Amino acid sequence: VHTRGGHRALCNLAYHPSNTEAIASFGGIACVLRAMTQHLENRNIQHHGCAVLCNGARDRSSLTVARFGGLENVMVAMDTYTFDADLMEVAVKAMASINWFVDTEVQNKARELKGIAIVRTVRNAHPNHTVIQSTCNEILARIDAPQVLSLEDEDLYN
Repeated sequence: VHTRGGHRALCNLAYHPSNTEAIASFGGIACVLRAMTQHLENRNIQHHGCAVLCNGARDRSSLTVARFGGLENVMVAMDTYTFDADLMEVAVKAMASINWFVDTEVQNKARELKGIAIVRTVRNAHPNHTVIQSTCNEILARIDAPQVLSLEDEDLYN
């Protein structure tokens, strides 16, 4: 799975919610998270890892991804590769998928990990990217953060 092809294959498999539990039971999600942790400097592993987690966090499978620490890995990738628009698009979708179907425990974890600040930073780094903007706004709304419309307004909430 440490190869680009391995992550891509898992990403495709994880797209179907019925496969996510099987992937997790065979150690696939844990393997992706390990690869993301061990290879933080590898942009491709981070990109495909976020895609696997995004696809794997659909419906009730979000609990599986959250249980294995997927939120933490996505947030580290977001913090590390903030200015990489392609990776950020996948990462914010993954974070939104993980938060969308999970209870307040995951939302509280996002707050503990400085998720609000990371999401705002990503959003501010890509002001003209509509997918990143709208997904970041959805994430912030879910974790009860005030909407920050511009970089100048950011100081009001820090």
